[in-house]
Amino acid sequence: RDVLMNVILEAANSPNEEIKVGALGILVEVAALHYDKLTNYMQKIFKITLDSMKGTENIQKQAIEFWCTICEEELKIIEDIEAAKESNSPTPQRACLYYAKGAALHIAPLLTELLVKSEESDNSDWTVPMASGICISFFAQTIEDDILQYVIPFVQRHILSNDWKYKEASVLALAQVLEGPKQFIGQIVSQVIPILLTHMKDPKTAVKDTTAYTIAKILKFHAQHVIPHQELILKAMGDALRDKPRVATNAAWAIHNLAFSFKDLDNNPMRNFFREVVQSLLAASERPDADENNLRSGAYEALNVVLVTVPEGMEEPLEQLLRAALERLEKSFDMEKVSGEDDKKQCELQGLLCGLIQVIVGKIGKKALNYANTIMTFVVRLFRTKSNTNVHEEAFLTTGALIQIVEADFLRYMDGFKDCLYQGLSNWQDYQVCNIAVGLVGDIARALGPQLRPYCDRIVELLLSNLRNRDLDRSVKPPILSTFGDIAGAIGGNFEVYLDQVMGMLGQAAGTVINTKVTDTDDQYDLVDYINSLREGIFEAYTGILQALNQDGKGMKIINHVNSILQLVFHVSADHRRSNAVAVAAVGICGDLASTLGQHVKLMLQQGFVTQLIATTKADNESVDVKNTCDWALRQIQSL
Repeated sequence: RDVLMNVILEAANSPNEEIKVGALGILVEVAALHYDKLTNYMQKIFKITLDSMKGTENIQKQAIEFWCTICEEELKIIEDIEAAKESNSPTPQRACLYYAKGAALHIAPLLTELLVKSEESDNSDWTVPMASGICISFFAQTIEDDILQYVIPFVQRHILSNDWKYKEASVLALAQVLEGPKQFIGQIVSQVIPILLTHMKDPKTAVKDTTAYTIAKILKFHAQHVIPHQELILKAMGDALRDKPRVATNAAWAIHNLAFSFKDLDNNPMRNFFREVVQSLLAASERPDADENNLRSGAYEALNVVLVTVPEGMEEPLEQLLRAALERLEKSFDMEKVSGEDDKKQCELQGLLCGLIQVIVGKIGKKALNYANTIMTFVVRLFRTKSNTNVHEEAFLTTGALIQIVEADFLRYMDGFKDCLYQGLSNWQDYQVCNIAVGLVGDIARALGPQLRPYCDRIVELLLSNLRNRDLDRSVKPPILSTFGDIAGAIGGNFEVYLDQVMGMLGQAAGTVINTKVTDTDDQYDLVDYINSLREGIFEAYTGILQALNQDGKGMKIINHVNSILQLVFHVSADHRRSNAVAVAAVGICGDLASTLGQHVKLMLQQGFVTQLIATTKADNESVDVKNTCDWALRQIQSL
């Protein structure tokens, strides 16, 4: 190792730029893969990277990338330590060596100087100022308040500079330390916001762009410190929506964050300027240059958040907006398409409009019934004319929003919509679409109840096929498992025809969970989360099936599967990594088994691991509902 590192370090000191850049790139990889082994070499690396930040542009970028990587690794370690504390897991083996904190004194001030641009440009190429800004942000997240002493003096020196390049750099420096610091940043934000509002009128686009970005970040992370200025901010961002696309996009993001951050305030400015904000965002989304800098999508996303936070009494303008959205969606089918880029634009617009319709339907409730036919006509048309993943996702989500309103009346759309649903469930390659379709099955089941029965054969067939598919992204499988409980809850005792197949698949899933070896090493957190989601999905399925059969007097049909169910309960009872939701679900299924099967399961349920799980789950929870569930389950078992 020492020989290799000495060769790399010698190359990183080479006067040849190509060799030096290559060696620095290797150091970046070493930092990412072998952070724990850097101790003996860090002093030399520090000097090399510090000197390299004064070199040519390519050399500077690689040196900056090294410190970005160090910060990323330390952030991961810190996050893993915090996650272990929260889950009462053993402390991770990797220790944070705090290289970033030690280097910040010299690296951070140099990074602020590198933020200064040489010229104003709309070029999106990766530049040294961009890299420096990202690196400062990583330092801020890693060392938190310690970064301020190295960056804020630069901000104070230049934020009122007559040289736009230094003015813009100082504003960007401020933006990059907003995430991380907690103690002193609020006072800084309060003092600087009037200056930033003045900068929104600067003649230089770069200054306005960076300022709008900084205000948006302030509204995301420190909104409580700018409450006295909220109306002035809203007006400034509304005006900026008419500026160049790069400025308007950040202004839309600022409005998005303002609406979200102030949604619970009595003096939320959206209450007084709702119509004006909506009109400004709609106008921005229709600009001829809205394709630039993601302005159209930014405007729609901001509009959705504004609508979610809309005050009461706005049903009429919301209905008007729904009609306008539906008109836009109808016109979108007739957009001229000369190239693949045109088709992409059409898909983007249709997805954004579906997202807007979802939000409005959720806000106006039963008033949306008047538009249900039109909405479902467009949804089906989208599936028939488009193969775009995003469009299908949004079309399914729009359908889900409408189901919450029309409820059982959704039956009248099922014959026209069922093929769309089957298409989504079959589309395992685009797992996000498949996942949303699975969730939609649950929505439809709860809405239709017994009327779901004619569609169940195909739905169950597709769900089982997906569970058997090893190429399907694993994140889809837990929701599929719990969906069987939804289907059973809808059709009751009629689920009997699927019982053996589904219970067999649930048993296989439970066996996989039980046989999966999980250790307490640092890289196992994702696996633990996945195992917990599988167990929760299995228990939800068991609960739904058992309760459905019991309601129609067929509870005894489950008797042959009790051993499999209790094996999973035993596994959960012995696993300290179980989530609270899994423990509660396991307790619930034990109570359901007792109340449904009675004396037939008395000996099995009165085993020590069952009563111990109930007692532990109750003791570990402050929730009244959880304690009541534990008490109910224990009474059911003790009464046998």
